[in-house]
Amino acid sequence: MTVRTTNFGVMVEYTTTPHTRTTNFGVMVEYTTTPHTRTTNFGVMVEWYHTPYVRTSTIGLMVDYYLLPHSRTSTIGLMVEYDPYWHVRTSTIGLMVEYCEYLNIFNAIDIWPNGDVYITGRFKDVGGVKAENVAMWDGTTWHALGTGLYGSSCYEREGLAIKVHPSGDVYVAGRFHEAGGDPAYHIARWDGTWYPIGPRWGLNGDVYTIEIKPDGSEIYFGGEFTDERGDPGYVYDRVVKYTVATDTFSQMGDGFDDTVLKLKLSPSGELYAAGKFLHSGTHSVKYISVFRGGTWVPLGNNALDDQVDTIEFDSKSTLIAGGHFQFIGAIPVRGIAYWNGSNWLRPDILFPPEFTRTIPGPDPSCPDVIFYDHPNIMALLMGEDDDLFAGGESLSYMPGGYKGPISSDYSGITRVTNTGSAETNPTIYIKGSGLLRYIENETSKVKVYFDLDILEDEEIFIDFDKGTIQSTIRGDLSYGLQHGSDYAKLTLIPGENKMAVFISDGVGSVVRIYYTPTHWSVDSSKTGEAY
Repeated sequence: MTVRTTNFGVMVEYTTTPHTRTTNFGVMVEYTTTPHTRTTNFGVMVEWYHTPYVRTSTIGLMVDYYLLPHSRTSTIGLMVEYDPYWHVRTSTIGLMVEYCEYLNIFNAIDIWPNGDVYITGRFKDVGGVKAENVAMWDGTTWHALGTGLYGSSCYEREGLAIKVHPSGDVYVAGRFHEAGGDPAYHIARWDGTWYPIGPRWGLNGDVYTIEIKPDGSEIYFGGEFTDERGDPGYVYDRVVKYTVATDTFSQMGDGFDDTVLKLKLSPSGELYAAGKFLHSGTHSVKYISVFRGGTWVPLGNNALDDQVDTIEFDSKSTLIAGGHFQFIGAIPVRGIAYWNGSNWLRPDILFPPEFTRTIPGPDPSCPDVIFYDHPNIMALLMGEDDDLFAGGESLSYMPGGYKGPISSDYSGITRVTNTGSAETNPTIYIKGSGLLRYIENETSKVKVYFDLDILEDEEIFIDFDKGTIQSTIRGDLSYGLQHGSDYAKLTLIPGENKMAVFISDGVGSVVRIYYTPTHWSVDSSKTGEAY
């Protein structure tokens, strides 16, 4: 049961629990279900809630500023909605105040071979230069790209993806309806002047990702759209191919049933998609898929348990996925996983598991607020020598300056010097217990993956020369080798070799490496002696 009354013709808000309702200068004073301070400022409501946020006002109209989810209402057509992020503000009876806060959010970056850096996001200036949501850095100075990106509301003024075409043209995507002051719906091209893309000037929903073929002939867009802007006759469910020469869009299979967050071409030219989706047409393709033969197909057995935000490839064409997912089946991965073409694999880094943080209410009548958090990897970049850089929400900064636990499991590096003049195949000895994940020669960039439980005090001999895995207790364990691993290529090259053996849950395990140095003789045969 709720009660609404007015005083001097102004509505006084209600609550489900009895409390004092008053007005000051005929302006509503807000409510709560528990005691709190109620004051007014020039007849405008100010409210303190049970967690650290304040509701203030602008020009005598109530503004709602939030930290936690809450309801938003309006009084006699006065706007009630403030959000420090993108949003739409509406009103009743034709009264509306619009307040846009630019938070200097930078969502995407790309670099032209000459060193020019292009960025897009949600900002009004950068480096003291006025630039509406897109800009370029020439190594010395920031430059605006014309009048930038714009829209009719605050929600429609943000770039989400940017890519430089081989021609030097810049393609930008996001949530905007104008580029350079002219209509351009969610995608636009810049060559010194802004242009819309496609015969209908764009797409009908937000675009999150752009990928361009190396020759520049085709561009792929992914996001929330379902067709071209204003043309429901076409079906481009969240992914579409754009042909540059004809300025036209083409359907890609059955598309997806939910948002595409990332598109990425593999070194072999296959297009991968990642996002929130679960299906393409009737096919199950949970969170990540590859386009083959005109159809989107899954990667393995759909083992990831939550959305994939980003994709990267290393020099061996191994796919690295980052996202909100926490498990491959029953194996914890917490935001990063590898696909070797046959199997999903866990890397040697393991971020913290989900944890909670409780913020007490200011008094016994106010409930505590509980936050849940876990690693969300939202950006990956492969550097030189296959160094992987990851960014996202894994460090878990919480309100009040709280910082979540930071830790990781990793495999150490042991330097092994092959004194011979030729490659040689080592034997790895392991005494358990633990779960063997992989053995890698980081010098030669060869990694062999396993899924092998080693028992307490069990001794394992992995002979890379004979291609065998033998246990002193269980005999042949070759089933523990993961598909897609190139077993025969793991060798010790002449000189220093940086070797890593990753065993999870195996702090007390023992690992040794044995090899026979071999030398090239005059007749090109190899000879060796025990070592």
